[in-house]
Amino acid sequence: MTETLSKNPFAKMTFKEKFNKYMQDCSNDINTFAHCSNGEKKRLADIDMNDVEFIGGLWRVQDKFEHPITMVRGTEFVLGDAIKSKKPGVIQYSAARIWINCYGRNNELSFDYTVLNYRDYWAYGRKFNEVYAELAEKVFAENIVLIGRMLEKQNTL
Repeated sequence: MTETLSKNPFAKMTFKEKFNKYMQDCSNDINTFAHCSNGEKKRLADIDMNDVEFIGGLWRVQDKFEHPITMVRGTEFVLGDAIKSKKPGVIQYSAARIWINCYGRNNELSFDYTVLNYRDYWAYGRKFNEVYAELAEKVFAENIVLIGRMLEKQNTL
């Protein structure tokens, strides 16, 4: 479930468009700047093209994000250490939900979510009981489908 980082979803240029704009801006004006998340500005020509994105009409330095990402139902999380759950077969994690802005993924991680994993089923939320109920509902629904298929096969024999 751990994934590699994709480019900032707010960046809409193709690689070719970005390359051309970057080269044009670096060669036309040595005082073209890229904005940093801390408010600083850096000369674009001094920054590697892979470290910036053109978003909202400005070059923006992308913050480095060194944490492994786990996708849970389409949402990015950084998982803490696994916690042995009291429920058999369920793995529990404290997790930090990742948000993205024009400077990339946040580095101010707040482990205020619970993520549960049971086999191939994942669920997340803020309260354990709600997350566990959602996970149990998914597992139950899948089992109902499997039982239905088995009964269907028995009736065709």
